[in-house]
Amino acid sequence: MTDIRQHLDKHKGRDIFVVGAGFSLAGFKFGLLKDRVTIVLNAMINLVPEPDYHIFADKGLANQFYKAPYTDGTHVVCKVEAENLLLQYKEFGLRDRVLTYKEEKNIEKIERDDAQLFINNTVATGAVMLAWKLGARRIFLMGCDACYTTDEKGEIVFFCDDRADSAPQKNKGKRKQLKAKAGKNIDENLFQDNRHPTWCKQMEEVRQYFVSHNLFNECWPDAGVYNLSPLSAIEAFQKVPPEEVFK
Repeated sequence: MTDIRQHLDKHKGRDIFVVGAGFSLAGFKFGLLKDRVTIVLNAMINLVPEPDYHIFADKGLANQFYKAPYTDGTHVVCKVEAENLLLQYKEFGLRDRVLTYKEEKNIEKIERDDAQLFINNTVATGAVMLAWKLGARRIFLMGCDACYTTDEKGEIVFFCDDRADSAPQKNKGKRKQLKAKAGKNIDENLFQDNRHPTWCKQMEEVRQYFVSHNLFNECWPDAGVYNLSPLSAIEAFQKVPPEEVFK
């Protein structure tokens, strides 16, 4: 068993891209991420070519991801319980490339050289902490929107649905009902469900942790954490137009 401590500072001084499944990635050319250090969240493993790390928090997702299109350079980052599930499948080809972590809900208990990641309600916070432990100089959030958009018919558009194992797609099922039951308009074309404000709050906790430890405290284009989604509801980190990064 190998945990994330084995990769401490493995990518020291590099830019690291944390790639979520938000609608803002629709139309993005993923080839732009080639030769960049990437951490993909959940079902984005199906879309991002040759990612360095694939992280997920729900151990049950191992029953989907054992057959994900992994490449030889990818490491799977998950809890021990998920690793045990993955190893039950003969089809899983990365048996020696799993890095485990311990989930910690109190960010103040996190130390840089331990095996803990701050994850409460969203694995994105854990991915940002992982990037820090990997030695990132700059961390870029992509597709970490914490909100939904709709099409001209008012139907929710997902770029990548974690429950579906494939993408892109438009989901007209259960999650559409969330708009009527729990939708909160934050913009003419954007809304949040009950989870999203909590995600934003927890990203703010990450920012405050970094500030208190004198980390990533510079402004663009220097060392920092940057959000490449201009419509993201996450305001904890400075927003930077993607075209400024992918010149």
